[in-house]
Amino acid sequence: MTRLTVQSDTPGNTEMIAIVGALAGIAVCLGLFLYVWRINNRRSIVITPFLLFAVLEIFVNWPAGLVTPIVDGSWDFYALGLMLAGFMSFLVGVLVTSAVLRHRARSVLEFRSAEVAASSSSAYVAGSLALCIVLLFLSLILYRGVPPLVNSIGSVLSGSGSSDAAVALGQSRQFLTKDYYFGGEYRGQGLLRQVLRVGWPFLTAISLTMYLRSRGRLWAVLSAVWFSFTFVFVAGEGTRAPFLFSIVFLVVLVSITKPLKYGTVLGAALIFVGLMIVLSLLSPKLHWAMGQEDALSLIGERITDRIVYGNGTNTVAIVDLVRDGRWDYRHGEVHLQQLLNAIPGVQSGVPLGNQLYQEFNPRSNATTYATATYFGDVFLDFGPFGIVVTYVLLGAFIACMQRWLFMLPRTVLNLPAVAYVIFTIGFIPLIGIVGVLAVLPVVVAIYLIPVLTIKLLPKRKRRGALRLEADGSWSWHSMRVNSAARP
Repeated sequence: MTRLTVQSDTPGNTEMIAIVGALAGIAVCLGLFLYVWRINNRRSIVITPFLLFAVLEIFVNWPAGLVTPIVDGSWDFYALGLMLAGFMSFLVGVLVTSAVLRHRARSVLEFRSAEVAASSSSAYVAGSLALCIVLLFLSLILYRGVPPLVNSIGSVLSGSGSSDAAVALGQSRQFLTKDYYFGGEYRGQGLLRQVLRVGWPFLTAISLTMYLRSRGRLWAVLSAVWFSFTFVFVAGEGTRAPFLFSIVFLVVLVSITKPLKYGTVLGAALIFVGLMIVLSLLSPKLHWAMGQEDALSLIGERITDRIVYGNGTNTVAIVDLVRDGRWDYRHGEVHLQQLLNAIPGVQSGVPLGNQLYQEFNPRSNATTYATATYFGDVFLDFGPFGIVVTYVLLGAFIACMQRWLFMLPRTVLNLPAVAYVIFTIGFIPLIGIVGVLAVLPVVVAIYLIPVLTIKLLPKRKRRGALRLEADGSWSWHSMRVNSAARP
């Protein structure tokens, strides 16, 4: 397909027609999204897999698809058109599957309002401590001591050697996250990081669920303690996203536990952005901006670009590379490589993000990733027709999972598990379907640790009393008190 590039700036010319058409397509898709959202859960602030997937798809893809052609002067919205077509296909998949399953919009609200079944507080304390011990052990194996982020924070607070600490944090991040893809030592970093990224937020979620249920001071304190451990051991490698995503997961948990107010959502968003800035300043990504005269402007520009523009720009670049003939369709190779790399100890080829970075920086030997969204992976593997088919299937998959998730019993341990599955599936626009397959077994393993711990706790003794029967005889009637702990 030949790309149409027009350079005229005259009002009413082809560029204006193109931008109006692009905005009209966005408006149609947003209208359809609001319609499906109303059918899905009456537009309530319950973060379902559908809602999270749709919002992420809109924010990580559309801005780059709209702005990039304007910035580069091509006014060619081909990539945006494909994104909108994929989004509409996703909505069709959700609608059709929901109709087949006879989905009721109130089912989500009924799930949220149902009572949370629980056992004794001591049982959940025991289960939490067992999970904490496992996570601490694995954290020490991964970091071989104190996480690098702690040293970086100490250097910044003391005012000594903060630049060296930022560089050291960047080097540690490279070793822990991707060095083994480029010939470095592998000692289970990928699997250990995934377990910690799931485990510490899950531990926090158990205490948070108990606090929301009972408002007990103990659970408020434990929630704060486990959240601080999440910061230390999840953000400890120097990567921002995993810890920030932990906040999103906790917001999902709250939304399916109690009615969520817009103020709470806004507060979580502000915390998200604030922590993103702090973590960026501690690493080489933005540490250099400290002390600059226009530091606030630089920080704001970089953070805004990262949140709403970064990954989407790389996705548009992939579409352009294929259209220009510089890259060929991979016919499933991208997904296969991701699937192989999800297996612990397997390093299959150079990751796509680094391939894209090298395409635009051919003289660089850096291990930097120019990470695209999942839309880019699907397009590169299967082309425009594959976009439509894949997104219809994704819509059907999410509708099925949502139906199943909101039919599960509401227990103290089930709610964090349901929330994490919602969070994982909803993040397909960023992590892809292979990312879901890699995370779910870890979620199951983490979930089973407190469940099995509680089941192995000694049962309470039977209590009873003598009762006078109708025939005048006496009999002993026993009563089991908390005999079986309920996960």
